[in-house]
Amino acid sequence: MKTRALRSYLCFTLLATAFLLGLAGCDKEESEPLRIGDDSFNNIENGVWTAYYPNTNQTSITIYGGVKPYTVSSNSDILKVNMDKLSDAFNYETLGVGDAEVTITDAKGESVGLKVKIDYRSDKMKIVKLDAYVKGDKMTVAAQKELKEKALASIPVKAGGGYQFIYTKDQGGIVYVYPDKYGEKYKEGTFTRSSLAVGNSSYRKYEIKLDGMERTYIVQRYYPSKTRSVAMVPYGFYEDLLDQFTDDYPEVESVYTMQVVSAVF
Repeated sequence: MKTRALRSYLCFTLLATAFLLGLAGCDKEESEPLRIGDDSFNNIENGVWTAYYPNTNQTSITIYGGVKPYTVSSNSDILKVNMDKLSDAFNYETLGVGDAEVTITDAKGESVGLKVKIDYRSDKMKIVKLDAYVKGDKMTVAAQKELKEKALASIPVKAGGGYQFIYTKDQGGIVYVYPDKYGEKYKEGTFTRSSLAVGNSSYRKYEIKLDGMERTYIVQRYYPSKTRSVAMVPYGFYEDLLDQFTDDYPEVESVYTMQVVSAVF
């Protein structure tokens, strides 16, 4: 009898301990403060979220703590938010540029706010090197050298200059061209971005209108003769100039320029 009573007591003690630990776990979970995911992937820093218009691929932000279910609201027409897909993340759609604020409220009425700055997304590229290639088996060395110099002179920027492509629409918008130094004096043009399929490969293409001229840049890897490692190969803007110089140099077979780029963050 004593053994049976001891076993019953031990079972009761274990069950009671497990129950109390479970309650403690629940209290701990519920006591976590309500907060919004703060990480570099979502561009949230110091309580300010930087979003982009048109939308980027990232269209949801995680919510932590508090008590579910959550509700979400926006104070501006330029930012649409909802909880339609996930119970612990809100979805968003940017409809314009400017400032807004998102408010998250949990089931207990606790709330947290997030300031939002919506800007146009952009590609920022600094030019670090210029190069040109001329091929013409029947051309003289002097003619090839002369044409290479003309091709290089046709590039609208110098090494140290660059481009900022500002997407005021889904695949295009305004381009700032910095002829001498990136971030300083610039010329303004327009651009569209698309893909160019060549065989099984696809390349990014920028079509630029600047100073009454149209230019087409294809983004490709730049392979200078001294490059030995694939890991070292940078990208650049390739521009085919054959049609531009065929009349003056009828024996030319190929002529193009390459602007080696470095991303600006």
